[in-house]
Amino acid sequence: MTVILWSATMKGTVLLLVAAAFCFAWRRASAAQRHLVWAAATIAILALPLLCLALPAWPLTSFSVEAAGVVSRAVTYRGWPAGASLIWAVGAAVVAARLLGALAWIPRAARRATPLTGDAWTTLLADLTVQLGMRRPIRLLVAAGPVSPMAWGLWCPTILLHELAHLKRHDWAIQILTQLACAMNWFNPLVWWATRHSRQESERACDDQVLGAGAAAPDYAAHLLAVARSLKGAGQPSWAAVGLGSGSDLEGRVTAILDRRRNHRVRSRAAVLLAAIFATALVVPIAAMQEPGPVMKAGKGVKAPKLISKVDPQYTDAAKDARIQGVVELSVVVRPDGRTDRIRVRKSLDPGLDENAVKAVEQYKFEPATKDGEPVAVQALITVVFRLQ
Repeated sequence: MTVILWSATMKGTVLLLVAAAFCFAWRRASAAQRHLVWAAATIAILALPLLCLALPAWPLTSFSVEAAGVVSRAVTYRGWPAGASLIWAVGAAVVAARLLGALAWIPRAARRATPLTGDAWTTLLADLTVQLGMRRPIRLLVAAGPVSPMAWGLWCPTILLHELAHLKRHDWAIQILTQLACAMNWFNPLVWWATRHSRQESERACDDQVLGAGAAAPDYAAHLLAVARSLKGAGQPSWAAVGLGSGSDLEGRVTAILDRRRNHRVRSRAAVLLAAIFATALVVPIAAMQEPGPVMKAGKGVKAPKLISKVDPQYTDAAKDARIQGVVELSVVVRPDGRTDRIRVRKSLDPGLDENAVKAVEQYKFEPATKDGEPVAVQALITVVFRLQ
């Protein structure tokens, strides 16, 4: 478990750094475009552990293979603490419990709220949903107390349009997925940082949607400030709903709303499709990359790998004519998946036979070495015998 966590963490860090570089390069792009980048990178982290297990490994180091043999000399590696998996599970459970608590709060707040059924609100909602091209049924509810406008608590027309934009963009689903990414990677500050940026860009993208619908920038900014002042001190969980946004970013949002030089374009379906294609093209090879892992020593709690299947090496015609016989010794690392990596010829017999020995060992299959019940990488020496009949 710790091997997969470590691999997914390292690869996820690479993904987030790539996303940060793209957003920096696209700092003049619209908030909707930057949100696509942050959201795609953060959500992709959720898929990394499964992809690391499912995809065939693409080794970063040149190697010829797999093999079996007698485990002997090895590099000593202390590895993660024995309780690393337990520590991770406790942290993930705490963050997940916070998210579940927020999800449970929303229906309770909705049950206490009062439906808005007046003709004016119904007409306004119908007009705005048509304008946004939305076909899903939407309920309007007035909360019993001071609650930030969300999918359930909506006040004035421009704020209403902002929240409908969240629904059109599926921001709620994206936010739940990014929070799950935080639960899985609670120990990685880059994930929290990326999630915060994703949420900020989501709010600004919805602001752009309101402006694109024809709202006057000064009026909309005034509405945001009025709502923020009225909700000062109000407490509500924000991890499971999309709403007004954090007060710390409100100043930046108002500045962006009033800045006519900013790019306020909304995202298109083509942009979403391109982002999905690009994210897949980036995530799959990163997930498949097999970085050199820790190599342990058989014995002292490490159970040696067991050979499951092997292939006999082939003689070359030149070696047959020269009547060459003997052994080729290969140094390999048996990976946690039962395959091998970093094969080196330690004792050569003949260039052609050395190459064929490596090719044969490439087709070996092992039951991997284990420590505390988890597969680990170990160093092995394999002897390939060449004998003429």
